[in-house]
Amino acid sequence: MKWFYNLRTAVKLISAFVLVSVILCFVGFYGISNLSKMDESIEDMYKNRLTPIAYLGEANELFLTNRINIRDINTMAKTEVKKKEYRDKLHKNVQSIEDIMSKYS
Repeated sequence: MKWFYNLRTAVKLISAFVLVSVILCFVGFYGISNLSKMDESIEDMYKNRLTPIAYLGEANELFLTNRINIRDINTMAKTEVKKKEYRDKLHKNVQSIEDIMSKYS
């Protein structure tokens, strides 16, 4: 250790900066090499988890619309034409829900 004490201060500082630079280069390389793994994980999360949630949101919206249509058939529709109109909307929404759920699964 005596040899280290005999070195000049400038040499000690330069060697410390070089050592820190080498360590930072390794850390940077490790971070950049793991960015591709992170990109794959984010892509997987979007395709396999986030998009199906949007499908479920659409299906839920149509389901709630059907609930309102059923209410309106029983309370608001006074004529058969109006009842048929609500039933058609109901069947159309059910078909849309089935299509969305087939995309979900």
